[in-house]
Amino acid sequence: RTYIGRKPRAKNLAELVAGLRKDMEAAFPDLPEAKWQTLARRWFDVGDQGVGLTYDPALRKAFLEQDDATPPDLWPLFDAMGTVPLALLRGANSDLLSAQTAAQMQARRPDMIYAEIPDRGHIPFLDEPESLRVIHRLIEESR
Repeated sequence: RTYIGRKPRAKNLAELVAGLRKDMEAAFPDLPEAKWQTLARRWFDVGDQGVGLTYDPALRKAFLEQDDATPPDLWPLFDAMGTVPLALLRGANSDLLSAQTAAQMQARRPDMIYAEIPDRGHIPFLDEPESLRVIHRLIEESR
């Protein structure tokens, strides 16, 4: 809410990494410096002219409009997936997808492949062993 669609104040990679660590280290506590640098470069445009966004800043307006609106009931869409192979990777430190919602998803779809990824915020990096096991299993079950 505080940073989406806003250009970072950081002037260079070092400042950007320091800011990311400050804001996100609780959700991603085990990352080495090299991973923070990789993420900073992936998530932002880091160049000679400073640090910029890699996406349209107008996303902020849509995000804030949705954030203030009553959330829609998405369970009918989830239930409509029927028997399609389905997997869920939940970062254990997610502040968006609660453990209770993940448990309800599992209850509605006991066949859903699931892993909770430790020491990760809302979005796991998909290179964790738990993530890779789920991804590979989903691919196998989808054949």
